[in-house]
Amino acid sequence: MLIPYKLSFLPQGAQEDKLVQQIESSEPIEKASMYLNKIRAKDTLNAKDKKPLNKQSSAKMNKILLVEDYPIAARIAKTILLELGCEVDIAETGEAALELIEQKHYDLIFMDIGLPDMDGCAVTEQIRSHSLKRIAKTPIVALTAHGESEEKQYCLDVGMNMVITKPISKKWAKTVLDNFIHQREKQKRQIKQVKQAAHANAGRKLVEKIIDIEYAKALLGGNEAILQEILMVFVDSLSEEIKTLKQIYQKKDWKGLKSLAHKLKGGSSYCGALRLKSVCAELESYIKSGLTAKLPELYQRVLAEIEAIQRFMNDQPFD
Repeated sequence: MLIPYKLSFLPQGAQEDKLVQQIESSEPIEKASMYLNKIRAKDTLNAKDKKPLNKQSSAKMNKILLVEDYPIAARIAKTILLELGCEVDIAETGEAALELIEQKHYDLIFMDIGLPDMDGCAVTEQIRSHSLKRIAKTPIVALTAHGESEEKQYCLDVGMNMVITKPISKKWAKTVLDNFIHQREKQKRQIKQVKQAAHANAGRKLVEKIIDIEYAKALLGGNEAILQEILMVFVDSLSEEIKTLKQIYQKKDWKGLKSLAHKLKGGSSYCGALRLKSVCAELESYIKSGLTAKLPELYQRVLAEIEAIQRFMNDQPFD
């Protein structure tokens, strides 16, 4: 077996550091793989962890669960993630991973496919079916040593968000964090700002526009293409909604009217149609109270807002 000359005479800690540098810089992995087999797993896991370069407090660090049974691979991945400012827990089995997610909140999970007790896909399916939304929606990135297209597709089909072929590099780890954590945090800040602005304007008599494009855009993280698509789908549905609304009102089906108002309230909130959202919420609440005197007025206001949205959208320069 050939061992790289420069690595074979380095102290244990320096050997590991050099190996991590090889992997991060995408140098040929064959030599590093040969050398990996010479490192004792126990010694590696007992080695002192590097301090993260990012000086965030632990409360603000990205919390990562690394599900990996091979000690050397776990050590390397953890070292990279620590340097990127993450707090990392390691689970060596699928069962251990499922126990940890019950105890702690994780921003992201790196999931090895080949685990000793159950494969990573089976673990993912259990996470995705969890009753708690914060757990079920956690981003999961698969780590696989093979990379066949069939295996990658199966990982995505069971609910994984992304598939990476081992070994993970610092470049890929940073890409994953930027896409699944940092971008999501940015969107949360934008939504919070929008909600604060809406709350501050709540006292005005006519606060909302027919459709507040900027509000809707902020909810989508500034994605104008998706916003245009959603608005088109929403407006296309309004003609049928008017027809249904009139039929329900003529039948005096107040329960059906309340359900439709609730449905329109949800759809309009995503599209920035805040005036329609407001009157639908008022109509829904009024029916819940058991009163009927104001129903004709509220019904007409809902119709008027829907028609205003249709006119507004007809005037927009969308393709």
